[in-house]
Amino acid sequence: MNGNLSHARLKEMAKHRGLKVLKSRRRTPGVGDYGMYGLTDMSGRALIGIGDDGLTASAADIAAFMKSSSEQNWKKSAAETRGKAASPPKRPHHTPSPDKSRNETPPRRKPALAIVSSNKPDVVASKKLSRKPAREARLAVRSARASDAKGLAQLFNQLPGAAPKPAEIARRLALVSGTGGGAVVAVQAREIVGCGGWAVVPTLHRGLIGRITLLLIAQNKRRRGTGRLLLDAIADELRGSDCQQMEVLSDIAIDNSHSFFRSLGFEQTSYRFLRPL
Repeated sequence: MNGNLSHARLKEMAKHRGLKVLKSRRRTPGVGDYGMYGLTDMSGRALIGIGDDGLTASAADIAAFMKSSSEQNWKKSAAETRGKAASPPKRPHHTPSPDKSRNETPPRRKPALAIVSSNKPDVVASKKLSRKPAREARLAVRSARASDAKGLAQLFNQLPGAAPKPAEIARRLALVSGTGGGAVVAVQAREIVGCGGWAVVPTLHRGLIGRITLLLIAQNKRRRGTGRLLLDAIADELRGSDCQQMEVLSDIAIDNSHSFFRSLGFEQTSYRFLRPL
């Protein structure tokens, strides 16, 4: 990659992560920190490549650092999502020791649940112990498969209009994959609870663009970090396809999705016009 392209791409990658790329101002090769880079957060705190005598990291160093940070944030977000479903730790039970000075036998503890017997009418049943809430199954994000078509058809019932049949969904998955795009699914307890799709669009003026064409979460699984996990997985796939930018299509009527994408660093840059063929 030439210097200008590398710098532009690094700036775009850093922008999506809330970071800032610094580039050496040296104009003469071999002088000082010519051609070197540094990376800070938005508050100016140095992350990599900031030395006492100038910048010290290469473009490859900066890209590798941001990719590694993205993967760590994805894993951390997944761990936090699973941690919310974990049951609270049990409080340690303490049994007071008897007072030996009084030489008394400690009272016998009552059973948590008394047994009601017809032979002993004087025994009284205590209240049933409340059951602990079941631990929520782990959430996993992976590439979509043809065998997911039936589960995707059920998820697509949330969209306006008639959902495509499983056979048609399987055909479209193969078509999308064959043209450079793809899809990922979020699975919990063997149920598909979310899906994200993308396409790689070659353009004359901006090169390869990764376009997110679908981000759908089951209604009872929203606001749990699932959408963020799907977007992180898609972003990693698009970086591997040498895309310079990532864009998303969002329905005008779904206002809450607009705020969601803005919170992740997306900016509204254009209008979308659609006409049936």
